[in-house]
Amino acid sequence: ATVHKCSPTAHTIRGPLYRSNAPWRTRLCPLNEPGEALSIRGTITGSIDCRPIPGVTLDIWQTNAKGLYSNLFGFEDPSQPDTFNLRGRLMSDEHGHYQLESILPGRYPLFWPLTRPRHIHLSVTHPQCEPLTTQIYFEGDRYNRWDPWWLASLTIRLEHVTKSGLHGYRGVFDITLQQVTS
Repeated sequence: ATVHKCSPTAHTIRGPLYRSNAPWRTRLCPLNEPGEALSIRGTITGSIDCRPIPGVTLDIWQTNAKGLYSNLFGFEDPSQPDTFNLRGRLMSDEHGHYQLESILPGRYPLFWPLTRPRHIHLSVTHPQCEPLTTQIYFEGDRYNRWDPWWLASLTIRLEHVTKSGLHGYRGVFDITLQQVTS
């Protein structure tokens, strides 16, 4: 058995609303997207050596401020910008860092009486690591404890920021990938 120095980030369900081939971008929505601005950054490291991993692909999707996903049924024209609103792919830099710009996602009813808390989905892949599907949750969301997929380890604290007249939130979500050993 391999001993891992760094605990891999927890897996959660992908859910039915993933759409492949989202555009490569760090801003997941237009600047005029309704909602509160959100910036999330983090470092991606490996489970064995705890070192940053460059060139990791993050495929990200979330709801709008009202709790709705774009391209809900998967039939929309991929050439239209709205098809991949609040969806995108990005890559970690040479230091294993990533940053995304978006809005705070909305909550939505799952099935009575459950409401999904605010969350962001991520599919994280690298050739030398096991694929990871996970979600980012936000501290203080009253629906977290009722969500069947919520884990405290996937919950981040948001800091309210005001600069240059812009109001929004920022947080840090570090990811540790399970490295494949030969």
